[in-house]
Amino acid sequence: YALDEKNNVNPLKVSQFKFNKHIDLLYLSNEDTSHYCLITNLSRLVRNQMTKHCGHHLICRKCFKIFDSNYSYRNKEGRVKSAEERMKQHEMFCGLQEPSRCEFPKTMSIEFDKYQYTTKVP
Repeated sequence: YALDEKNNVNPLKVSQFKFNKHIDLLYLSNEDTSHYCLITNLSRLVRNQMTKHCGHHLICRKCFKIFDSNYSYRNKEGRVKSAEERMKQHEMFCGLQEPSRCEFPKTMSIEFDKYQYTTKVP
């Protein structure tokens, strides 16, 4: 993982293999030096840039999708899925894709400004 210009963590190189003992490294660099740091808890490092919720989260290492462990999801059949189950299901599909990170706009409102395209109601 590495930091971008806004000091957000982004995947730099993500392994395709899954091991029992997995190590994450953060690559820090400036003009004349560079250094690798051990990431002991990826969730704690990334959580603040992804959500304001302070509870425990599971985070996908490839796309940084968040799974809140305090939230249970009920599927169409009525079965409750935990965060661990949802994470495993997500990793099956995400493992086939290239590493990425989605960014959404900060504003949560949409404004209509094309008044010339409106029509009057008869």
